[in-house]
Amino acid sequence: MTGGPDRPTGVEDLSPPPPPSLAARAYAARVELIFELTPRALLASFSVSFLCAVVFSRSAPPIAVATWWLVLTAVTAGRGWLMSRFRNARPDASAARAWGRAAALGAGGAGAVWGAGLVLLIPAWGDSSYPFAVFLAAGIPAVSLATNAALFSVYAAFLFPLLLPYAAQLIVSARNEPFQALGALAVLIYCGALATIGRAASKTIAEALELRLKNLDLVDRVTRANEHLRTEVARRERAE
Repeated sequence: MTGGPDRPTGVEDLSPPPPPSLAARAYAARVELIFELTPRALLASFSVSFLCAVVFSRSAPPIAVATWWLVLTAVTAGRGWLMSRFRNARPDASAARAWGRAAALGAGGAGAVWGAGLVLLIPAWGDSSYPFAVFLAAGIPAVSLATNAALFSVYAAFLFPLLLPYAAQLIVSARNEPFQALGALAVLIYCGALATIGRAASKTIAEALELRLKNLDLVDRVTRANEHLRTEVARRERAE
């Protein structure tokens, strides 16, 4: 025996779905912010990668450099296509998780290709490569933090594939050159610092968006209550 009336067989439930929670709406706003900033990230990636390809070609094999740049350009184009799909779809909060995973996948692909450039192309320069390697290893993750801080999963997907392989390469090189171990330690410390900052920034943005949405809900409830009150006052005045 059931606790309520049986629903007639074959009758579709037309009741509206429950509204998304505050946390779900805030997450959706963070995903939207990621895609809103994506054009700036893609423009920076394309411009810097082209300059890197020009510099790499001075010492690294041209075919390897061209392959690296074409792969990174393809990943950049794919992220641009994903951004376009998001804007056209205008998804609601229920689909935000899927779009967040897609953004993280695109960022992870970009980070992996940048990391491959650090590992495979820069060593061809010898000792003269280290200033440029420091610029790439420090600058690119910092720029990415500015555009991907809204979702730590997206930033982490870019950060770790970029820096950890380079740190591993320095550790392996330390067998022959012990000084490289210090470089690996510096990269790991920097990676950990950026991850800590990125997580804190993501949490702050999430809290700010939840507070904003909560305030908007409060304003909406007060507005509807005032409208109901005016309607009730007008009804009683007509009755008198």
